[in-house]
Amino acid sequence: MEEMFENKVLDDLYNVRRDGFECIFINHYGEPQEIQKSRTSENQLTKKIEKFVKNKKKKKEILEKLYEHKDDLLGEMCFWEQQYYKLGFVDGVYFKKEMKEQKEIFANNAIKDNMENDSFFYIWKHSLIEFLTAEIRKKSKEYAEITNKMSEIKKQFDNVRIFLEDREVIELTKEELKAVIEYINLKEKIEDIEKVEMFKLGLKETNWL
Repeated sequence: MEEMFENKVLDDLYNVRRDGFECIFINHYGEPQEIQKSRTSENQLTKKIEKFVKNKKKKKEILEKLYEHKDDLLGEMCFWEQQYYKLGFVDGVYFKKEMKEQKEIFANNAIKDNMENDSFFYIWKHSLIEFLTAEIRKKSKEYAEITNKMSEIKKQFDNVRIFLEDREVIELTKEELKAVIEYINLKEKIEDIEKVEMFKLGLKETNWL
């Protein structure tokens, strides 16, 4: 970790990302209130110095020291921002590695456990799918409409149902082929919705939300 943390590439990457991020943030959200407050505070302090310090030489020295102090504070802030950025980057690499290892362990165990239909993993997986499907159907009008449309296609075209569910190689008419394509497109939309909801459920289960 130490070698990665001290890698100069991360310093260069931070400098490039920082400037770009600041521009994107301000363009999208506007100038933050914290920057406005800081500028207002600096202007007020400068005016007070100009008002109460009559000696021009002293006034110049104080203002120069003020600006020097401001640059030093900015330098300190940038230093710690850079370290936090590098820490986040390194943590992200290790987290990704750990998640990959855990995924492989889970997958290996799941393959072994899933060989039996009455195994714990098989029952748990299908219970979770049933629960998730019911929850999504309650929340998402689009999901319910798509699943209803898919059911209608299988009811309307018996050969399509046999082809999709029983995986039998049968001859289909042009209209039935169109129905198969429509069903597959709807299935892809369903999978996209389920992926998002599964992600949200994972976050909720780990108390990240």
